[in-house]
Amino acid sequence: GDARVHLAIPAAAADPAIVRAWAERATQGVAAYFGRFPLPEAAIILLPVDGKRIVFGSALGNGGAAVQVMVGRDTPPAGFDSDWILTHETIHLGFPNLGDDHRWLEEGLATYLEPIIRARQGIHTEVELWRELKHGFSQGVLGAQEPGYEESQSWAHVYWGGAFFFFLADLEIRSRTENARSLADALVGIQADGGDIRTDREVERMFQVADRATGVEVLGALYQALGQNNARAIDLPKLLEDLGVVGEGEALHFNEQAPHAWLRRAILGRPR
Repeated sequence: GDARVHLAIPAAAADPAIVRAWAERATQGVAAYFGRFPLPEAAIILLPVDGKRIVFGSALGNGGAAVQVMVGRDTPPAGFDSDWILTHETIHLGFPNLGDDHRWLEEGLATYLEPIIRARQGIHTEVELWRELKHGFSQGVLGAQEPGYEESQSWAHVYWGGAFFFFLADLEIRSRTENARSLADALVGIQADGGDIRTDREVERMFQVADRATGVEVLGALYQALGQNNARAIDLPKLLEDLGVVGEGEALHFNEQAPHAWLRRAILGRPR
């Protein structure tokens, strides 16, 4: 769209044409999800390292929005095709800084959206997407005796607990608005309020803005129930069964007659 993304490729890095295609795929996927690229200007900076894979990435907001990614100099084309790191970090550009206590929201959002965006692009199949989400959510769901996500700093809760939080929010927004609104509308509302990686936000204010954007009070209430407390029992197997996600591993398949199968299809942008 109207956004400008600067791509910095050091001479020692991989083939510039392959790198450009990789960056375009990630940025266009994120832009398609939000309806536009979340910032007017950003930078993607490659940091060449030894090796044959894409190693690590981080998103930065101070002094301008940027993503830096450590890329092995000998990474083959297939390594760029299968990479998820750049998409994950680019999602961070469209979400504000919330502070260390709320890292589970920042990382959880990118963990939830990344495989969905890549499935919408055809990089993942729908089966691969739900296999990944089902396995991840099983690690992130709160146990009956565990405190809310705000009190936990475990890897599983920071990444997959946060992802599960936004998954539940996405389902509830879509359900209560009959798919007229989704999590994407909430996030675009936050961005329209000036909330992106260049800014700091208080969580309560951010979710008030998000709920106004969707017209339903979902995120604020869910934050109180699962972030600040553990006051909402979730039966993950039943939730997935109602979405039509059946079976495990290689045997995973879909029941299109399930009561909420339409919600599962809606997440990928498919018609009800």
